[in-house]
Amino acid sequence: MKRPLCMVCLSFVLALFLFQWLFPIPFYEDMERDGEVVERMGQVYKKEYKKDTLLIYLQCETEQILCYAKTEKAPKLGSFIQVRGNYQSFQAATNPGQFHQKRYYQILNLNYSLKNTILLKESIEYDPLKESLYCLKRKLAKGYEQVLPEKEAGILKAMVLGDKSELDTDIKNLYKQSGISHVLAISGLHISLIGMGLYRLLKRMGLPVLPNAVSCMAVMIFYGMLIEGGTSSFRAIFMFFVYLTGKIIGRTYDMLTALAMSGVLLLIEQPLYIYHTGFLLSFCAVMGIGLLAPVIEQLLPEGKRKNPIVKNLAGSLSVSLFSLPVTAYYFYEFPLYSLLLNLLIIPLMSLLLPCAMAGGVLAVWQPQLGKLLLFPCQWILKLYEGICEISTSMPCHTLIIGQPALWQILLFYGIILLILCFYSKWKKRITGLLLGLAVVFLCLKVQQNTEITMLDVGQGDSIFVQEKGGASFLMDGGSSDVSGVGTYRIVPFLKSKGISKLTYAFVTHPDSDHYNGILECLEQSKENGIHIQYLAVSHLALKGGEAAYEKLFQAAKEAGTEVVCISAGDVLKCNKIVLTCLYPGKESRPADKNGESLMFLMEAEGVRMLFTGDAGIEEETAVLSDIPKIHILKTGHHGSNSSTGTELLQAAAPEYAIISCGQNNSYGHPGKQTLERLAEANSKVLVTARTGAIKITIRNSSYQIDSFLSE
Repeated sequence: MKRPLCMVCLSFVLALFLFQWLFPIPFYEDMERDGEVVERMGQVYKKEYKKDTLLIYLQCETEQILCYAKTEKAPKLGSFIQVRGNYQSFQAATNPGQFHQKRYYQILNLNYSLKNTILLKESIEYDPLKESLYCLKRKLAKGYEQVLPEKEAGILKAMVLGDKSELDTDIKNLYKQSGISHVLAISGLHISLIGMGLYRLLKRMGLPVLPNAVSCMAVMIFYGMLIEGGTSSFRAIFMFFVYLTGKIIGRTYDMLTALAMSGVLLLIEQPLYIYHTGFLLSFCAVMGIGLLAPVIEQLLPEGKRKNPIVKNLAGSLSVSLFSLPVTAYYFYEFPLYSLLLNLLIIPLMSLLLPCAMAGGVLAVWQPQLGKLLLFPCQWILKLYEGICEISTSMPCHTLIIGQPALWQILLFYGIILLILCFYSKWKKRITGLLLGLAVVFLCLKVQQNTEITMLDVGQGDSIFVQEKGGASFLMDGGSSDVSGVGTYRIVPFLKSKGISKLTYAFVTHPDSDHYNGILECLEQSKENGIHIQYLAVSHLALKGGEAAYEKLFQAAKEAGTEVVCISAGDVLKCNKIVLTCLYPGKESRPADKNGESLMFLMEAEGVRMLFTGDAGIEEETAVLSDIPKIHILKTGHHGSNSSTGTELLQAAAPEYAIISCGQNNSYGHPGKQTLERLAEANSKVLVTARTGAIKITIRNSSYQIDSFLSE
């Protein structure tokens, strides 16, 4: 069946993607004003509570601002207010795999935020309709809170009202790991259940098509305004409107054409939605059902194609396959058992949502009746939680795929397009083989070169080494100014590289800015799916009395990680990498924690690197006789003046010196004297606070250095 309008819309989307790729929209940049106290006047277009903080979205003349305020009195929607707060720019990603906060808020048209916001003035005029819907939403939320336990109330508020402010973090992570987090977002599933359910009910009651359709449209418009829906809910509501319009004028509804039209409207309003994960996953899901499901069904035995369970499984597989490139590119992993879980989750939603909506309304005026109607919801949610816990406890519950390259994504969809064009003429075996090849090419990871990456972890250290051939290890991992550095920087980076197992994690010494991220990785290994085979520490750790090592050893034991102790003279060989420990030796008696730092000389294909931890000049002097000329120096103690002495630089003569430190840190790193010494040694200096992550690629006995922010 030809779809000319659909093809026109698709051509528009492809042209927009190409234009965005060639001429990206620049970010709003004004980081030098961070912390400055500013006043702004604007109109409130959205507000929401997150825990005890009120978020006010403000439309000023030429900019949109996100205000964080701790106040019980929220301004009314549509009112004009004057506020005062501390200017705070959004953060760009500085590491591969890291969440790009600046891009995310750019897509939402937000320029910057104001912290510690104080409301100075508010106009009398406001938008009565929007404010009334907001008050209704708050009342419904209170209804859930009154009659349900906190955890279940938070889930239903997310599912029905789109309010995730009170959603339990453990539940959110559990649903995500199990691959059913889509039920928490207002999407096509919710709109079809609500909208189509209402349409069919009114039709059974004998209401003619026109008033029925108009009534359903009005209800869905108000529901969309109530939940302040995102791209997926707009897409679903628009497609529902197209369906109803077809019923009114007596035309056949074409799902893919309606999908393409909704996509074009959204992209005209905000071209950057082309990078929005919610937008991409929502559209891929529908395209999977519309395009790939018929292909999957044809592969099934003819007698089982009408079996509802088999048909649902084919639909779930089609959605997962078509969405796989987007899932891999943004999340780097795939929940293996999600296909089976959705066979149970989705059908139960047809009971859960109506009960949740009706029960929420009743809970506001008749709490006991509301509680009675919400009672089945509690048991369904407990069932969801139970099966999710079972799935995440099973082996290989999450496959870490890594972030595919653009050519892999294009090849994947190219093969899918080829299948869609010719599958009706091919044998099943060929179609199945091509589908399998598409997945293999997308997930294929071949480590062709040895790579060393100094991550930007703020004021701390973390260096990742992956050799040609596959073995990988982490040299330190911690930060003193980035909260949750393991969860938000180290683990996403490892997953983006497709790493599910680290051979070694080295902790050079027991300062938190070198180990707290590794501790997070160990403690959350079952959740994040990354296993550390060996935890390597200095032999000085055995002297006892150090709380940091005790925590690490306990976490390693629970994670199934073996602890090994290292001292000067120990050599680790991994194919083409040779790692030699230079310090501390058995007789070493360091004066402080920094002096305990493990120091390593690494050689890979003739390229030599020196890792010095936080060792001071005294410790450096102790190993001068063991240090050859090197190519790259990991500058000691974040570039502190007390490290990287003249004698070390004369002995090592590094071509490059890389420094890991936080931006505008309170220690003044890197120190002026250190930079002067490096300049005298003719060493080129790279600092993570300015460059982001620093990647060193070694191939054919030569090396190349790239910084993340310049790529």
